[in-house]
Formats: sequence, structure tokens, C-alpha cells
Amino acid sequence: MEQLFDYSSTGHEAVPRVSSSPIRQLHHSLSPARSISSVSDATGIPAAATSQTSMQILADTLFGMFERGDFVAARSLFAADARLIKHYTNSPPIDYATFEQGMPAMLEKVGKFEYQDRVVRAFDGGFVEQHTTQLTGALGVVKLKVCLIATVDANGKILTLEEYLDPSPFMRPS
Repeated sequence: MEQLFDYSSTGHEAVPRVSSSPIRQLHHSLSPARSISSVSDATGIPAAATSQTSMQILADTLFGMFERGDFVAARSLFAADARLIKHYTNSPPIDYATFEQGMPAMLEKVGKFEYQDRVVRAFDGGFVEQHTTQLTGALGVVKLKVCLIATVDANGKILTLEEYLDPSPFMRPS
């Protein structure tokens, strides 16, 4: 897997790493106007989605749909072969249909959720989002710090969505 960030040159700040990946090659072959203004479908997400603005729009759209529980509509933001990966479990990557089917049971367990303190940073071919997920349900209010990495194809569709979080707020003392 390609390393996306180089921490050595700037201390603490992550800087996108330049490489010759197909998405980067496509991005550099497009004119700036086309890479920002061309749209892939009715979602309005830019086709060669690589700019900070287009990644912000994609992330805002995705997490707005998730927050409203509109998982059916959110499917339109994902490529047909997209994979979702939870790095805090031992479960294998899943496709979007499996994720969508599992959401009602998950929401029944954890309750309503809200994304707070969202920060989105674009890189060529995707974005990183950090936020706090506030869950309100049977366990009371639980706040989780979350980091997600999304890779996006040349049509602006999400290919992978990798989630990192500390699940310890859900652990009960034994």
C-alpha cells in the first residue's frame, strides 16, 4: 500500500507525498478548470475530485447523509466495488451493501449520532477526516475521537473508507 503522508519534512504536519499513482497521473493530465468543475452525476461531486473544495463537499455530503440516517442515498457516493474498513476490529473489509444492511442494528445499539469538530484535509485521490462522534442512546452520551481516510476514484466516487477509533468508551469494567 502506498504511503500517503511524509511526516519527516515538516515535524508534526502531514504533507501529501508525491507519487506516480494512476489517480495522480490523471489529475495532472486534466486542466485545473476541468478537475474542479466537471461533475460525475446528479450528486454534483466533481469528476476528478482532488481539490480541497471538492473533497470538503464530498465529506460534507457523506457525513450529512450518515447523520440523517440516509444510508440509501449515501450509496451513490461510493464506487460499485468500494470497501469499508474498520481498523478497530478484526473484521474483514466490507462492501457498501453490507454496511448499509448492518446500520439499523448498530443504530439500535448505540442510538443517535452526531459528528462534531469535523476537520477535512484533502490529498490527491482522497481525504482524511477527523471528528468526534457523539452517540446518544441507552449508554447515555458517549464521545469517540475518529479518524477516517477515504480514497476517491477519478469519477469522484469513494473507493475505500478506512475508520480508526478507540472503542474503549464502550468497554464495561469486568
